[in-house]
Amino acid sequence: MRLSEIPRPANYDDRRLATDLAVLRAEAELWDRLGRLRQQGVAGNEVNASLFNILKGNIAEILARPILHRRLAEIRVQHPGARVEYRTRVARIRGDGGHDTPVLFSDGLIVSERNGRLIIHEAFEVKSGSRGGAEATSQFFEWREGRLADGDQLVLTDGSRFTYEPGRTGPGYVVGMQQSTPHVIAPRGSEHLGTTSGEQVAAAGVRHALGQTASEIDFLARRILEGLSSSSPSAAAAAPASATE
Repeated sequence: MRLSEIPRPANYDDRRLATDLAVLRAEAELWDRLGRLRQQGVAGNEVNASLFNILKGNIAEILARPILHRRLAEIRVQHPGARVEYRTRVARIRGDGGHDTPVLFSDGLIVSERNGRLIIHEAFEVKSGSRGGAEATSQFFEWREGRLADGDQLVLTDGSRFTYEPGRTGPGYVVGMQQSTPHVIAPRGSEHLGTTSGEQVAAAGVRHALGQTASEIDFLARRILEGLSSSSPSAAAAAPASATE
């Protein structure tokens, strides 16, 4: 896709754009799964659409962190040891009793550990597109109502594993998966999409709007990628350029 064809939203003023770019460029996670792109740069003002979407996802997750941190502070009133686990993965159980390679499960979980068990208090899905609310609604439904099976393992960022098996509450098991509050975080204007669909889970959910619209996230991704060039792979780490287009 050609970066120059991504328009700047009319209401996205210089101050907001500069503030958002500064927040994003300060986070190493901006380039998660994009190491090669960052090294090689962008040639001809064009980038693969799948890589562009990964960057948009990273942008939305960084911009969503204040929402998770506010909720974490509230949870810690009753559960002082609670913490956020980002990008948790799940290893699906095989027929032979082994487990597949872990795949992404959740953008964020608020968890605590007690007597060797992993207790899930809240779960978060973050989306970056114009149908973000609907996509997150479907993702919660698919995992909770269909994909998870007894014996699947939740894999945390430090590599530790806890087994999902409802009814088992001993050390090494996950507790509260189905009862945890699902939080949908999506671009402003798309957060309520999916509320009337049939893909609802048992636990009542909460919806949050990012401060940015989907088109503003697109433009942020454009500006970040324009900071890369084949002749200067390190440009993205340099000081932010002027926010003006």
